[in-house]
Amino acid sequence: RDQGFVCFPAEDQEIYGFVYHYASQKKMYFKKIGTFTFFMGKMAKALWKRVGYFVHTKNYLYLIQEEKIQRLLMGEVDGQRPCIVSFTGGQYRRHSLILYGYLIYEKEGEEKVYYLVNDLWSDRPRFVDGTSLANPFVTMVQVLTLWP
Repeated sequence: RDQGFVCFPAEDQEIYGFVYHYASQKKMYFKKIGTFTFFMGKMAKALWKRVGYFVHTKNYLYLIQEEKIQRLLMGEVDGQRPCIVSFTGGQYRRHSLILYGYLIYEKEGEEKVYYLVNDLWSDRPRFVDGTSLANPFVTMVQVLTLWP
């Protein structure tokens, strides 16, 4: 909404309700495991279409490729395009988050990237350590990009 997409509902739960209903109806939601990440693009397109926007989506799948992941995520944020990141391990195991910013922190000549995410569990911004995206315990990272 802050970037001019005014047709989205003000309540996150209304968006969640639509996604849940759509995923259940289209057999993309499974009670014990949730939704597979490769359905995210289709669900995102349906949500944006419902609120009056037509978008293109692309899924990127990475296995421990920190530099490629970082280039993609920072490029999306720099282009004012939040994206959806799905994790198979780590702190957000089996969850998808909205990534919409980053912070480069420098200490003793070493740079570290932290990504700003909305996890819908907190009303405060959360950060994900960029190195965790290429951690062997986070075996796969899927990124869904959207653009008009």
